[in-house]
Amino acid sequence: MSDPDTQGWSFPAHRSSCDDDWVYLTVTESGVLWSGDLRSGPVAGPYGIGTQTHEELLEAPLQPLPGDQAAEIRAACEAFIAARTRPPVLEWTEAGIARELPDVDSLERCDTKGRTALTLAVEWGWDDLVGRLLDAGVDPAQRDQTPGRPTALWVATHSVRPEAIARLLEAGADPQRDLGHREGCLEWVLGSFHSDEARRLGALQALLEAGAPADGHPDADASPLMLAVDAGQLDIAQLLLDHGAGLEVARRRGTPLTHAAGSLQLAGLRWLLERGARVDRPDPEGRTALERARESECVTHKEACVALLESWEAKARSAD
Repeated sequence: MSDPDTQGWSFPAHRSSCDDDWVYLTVTESGVLWSGDLRSGPVAGPYGIGTQTHEELLEAPLQPLPGDQAAEIRAACEAFIAARTRPPVLEWTEAGIARELPDVDSLERCDTKGRTALTLAVEWGWDDLVGRLLDAGVDPAQRDQTPGRPTALWVATHSVRPEAIARLLEAGADPQRDLGHREGCLEWVLGSFHSDEARRLGALQALLEAGAPADGHPDADASPLMLAVDAGQLDIAQLLLDHGAGLEVARRRGTPLTHAAGSLQLAGLRWLLERGARVDRPDPEGRTALERARESECVTHKEACVALLESWEAKARSAD
């Protein structure tokens, strides 16, 4: 190792059978930067984040390291290596998480199943532990390594945990963050049939107040309003409308009105029409709500739905 008092320096953190893993440090105007792997993206460290790539860093001349920073930097590097070489967590448990508090560096490790302490606490409904983790400084946006479940907010929306959702949002989680699927967080909450309506309502309220778009993800098959009306949850539909959901927003399954007509949701049809949904607005396939109702293979409420839509179409024509 070269003298840290006069040079930038590097040394191996550990070795694997496949390649060498190096910690590399250099001094820039913004401070000392390090990297754990010379082949991956921008470098970062306890003294700030750099925009230089590893290749640029390796080509750049090393600058003198101020002597008064040497001990501090050496200590930081030793802590970094200790964290990297610490034995992995076999499996996070409630007691194990509580025992590690408030050691954020330890708590942000994934266990051998790829789960962080935060995502596991959210999944199992350990709300007090979720709060303690976030109060200790655990990153609410930390990404899990388990395929298909990237963040704690993703887990909270799928599990419909309104208390955890509220705490995560308060700590800085972003409801508009890409959750790794075509649907957004509102669609996942509404599609969770294992939870009761009160939990869904609480979760949606927290997400909407934090800025989640009421119309959901633009690439989803159905908008949140369509899902709420289809499930007969008109109080949730009103909540979405109060937060700016569009009555005419079209998705692959149609508009809220044409989708309700195809499903013969009589109460939902009446609710949408009374709030201004256009009876003559076709779906992306060019069919009106009345045509969708007439084509429906369902029997329940079909006659009443067709009659309702015919009367509203007649009103629309007379108004013209």
